[in-house]
Amino acid sequence: MSDQPSWLVAEPYTDVDLRQEAVAGPLDRDRARGDVEAASQLADAFEQLLVGLRAITATGFADGDLSAYNLLWWEERPWFIDFPQSIDIAANLQGLDFFHRDVLDVVDWFERRGLDVDAEEVFADLLSC
Repeated sequence: MSDQPSWLVAEPYTDVDLRQEAVAGPLDRDRARGDVEAASQLADAFEQLLVGLRAITATGFADGDLSAYNLLWWEERPWFIDFPQSIDIAANLQGLDFFHRDVLDVVDWFERRGLDVDAEEVFADLLSC
């Protein structure tokens, strides 16, 4: 395993272990290395997601098209993938709109699985980082 931060995987995959062993699909497909459906795992996965989102937001960028399809669940943690369309939140006139949509989309995935989360509070929290 590389020393690469867990929240970012460069395009194309540079981590051989990830490419060979990760489930190449979104969080909501069946996974060979575990399931985030249990309530405690779901809450833990969400907290890990927030750590990653805070780190990305602190750089001033947003994915611009983040969804469960851009998150892989591998070795009990989420991996963010597919950043070619990332945007500078401040420089892009629609930067905050794209970032807001990113947050709404990923929070919705967790809400549909029973996690009680307020997307607007998450968005405000991330902006305060």
